[in-house]
Amino acid sequence: MTVNIDRGGGRHNERGSRPVAQKGEKGRQEPSSGQDERRQSKLKAAKEQSKLMRRVVRDLEARVKREHTEHPPDRSGVEQSIAAQQERIEAVRSKIRAAKDQAKRRKREIDEWKDWYARIPEIDKQEEWEKVRSEATWRGTEIGELEGRISALEGEKMAAITELEIAQEQLEALNAGVYRGPWKHDPRIAAARAELEEAKQAEEKAKGAGGKPEKEKKPAKRKPERAGKKAERKREETQKPEAERRSARKKRGKRGDD
Repeated sequence: MTVNIDRGGGRHNERGSRPVAQKGEKGRQEPSSGQDERRQSKLKAAKEQSKLMRRVVRDLEARVKREHTEHPPDRSGVEQSIAAQQERIEAVRSKIRAAKDQAKRRKREIDEWKDWYARIPEIDKQEEWEKVRSEATWRGTEIGELEGRISALEGEKMAAITELEIAQEQLEALNAGVYRGPWKHDPRIAAARAELEEAKQAEEKAKGAGGKPEKEKKPAKRKPERAGKKAERKREETQKPEAERRSARKKRGKRGDD
């Protein structure tokens, strides 16, 4: 863990000083395709779940087949395994709590040294700087080691939980007389396959939701008129006023004869 202490008495976080906005920098902009990103995120999660369940089913089928055909579990051995894994889980959890408490304690101590350094007079800061830096550095190193240890203990805890669940499933199978039938009819396999089917359906649903929207249909273009029809329409338009003029001339000629 990297610890930064400002010589001027200020306190920085682990990443250092807060970045200063650049001149002319615009405000934060929301992604234009936020909805698409969420759909893609759901699709990715659904695919990972399907992949996980396929591996679970494959491993379970291999283990159940081995239990049925090679060496069915012994009841007393299974019960002893359950007790041992429960004890192991509690022991690991205790170690995790102790490591977390120690890391929190060291972080508080670093903060106390920073606060003390910030309160002392400016004239004393240069003289006390190396002392404060040394106290914060070794504690930061220990915190990093504790965090690594916690991560390893979490992995050990998950392994113990997995072993406990397997032993509990074996005890339930023994009580139900599952090992007297064919391994393919083991209810554990049926349950895992049902979960796999649900994961597949969720993936297909996510794929459908993540499809591209249909493009907006453009209005159909009007077909151009043929040359003959166009000429005929124009002729009709020009003939109408000519007919009206001829009718008017005939009427004037009749009045002159009268």
